[in-house]
Amino acid sequence: MQLTSSRKAFLSGIIGAGIGFIGGSVWMLIAWILAGLALGWLASSLREAVRSGFWYGFFLLFCFMVSGYNGTLSIADRLYPFALLGLGGAVGGIFLEVVSFAVRSKIVKADSKQG
Repeated sequence: MQLTSSRKAFLSGIIGAGIGFIGGSVWMLIAWILAGLALGWLASSLREAVRSGFWYGFFLLFCFMVSGYNGTLSIADRLYPFALLGLGGAVGGIFLEVVSFAVRSKIVKADSKQG
């Protein structure tokens, strides 16, 4: 079954949410980075890398904030600020996926010139 760009973006969001809900220590940053790089490596176009990077990073950070929240205010009162922080995660997700896609593209281009 061929995954469309929309399905890849949806799956990137699901993966980001899952990793975000796991939460954890600072060592989880390694898993976050590796997952973002892997998703970018699998992207078939720059546009797809940007799109899936956005959803991966947004849901990762948003879900991380929701799962770790233990403040006194209602969680519903925190959703808007968490969504704004999620936009910062989206920037990070885009960065990871675009860098990984670009590296893979250069490797593939170099291999095709040699062969």
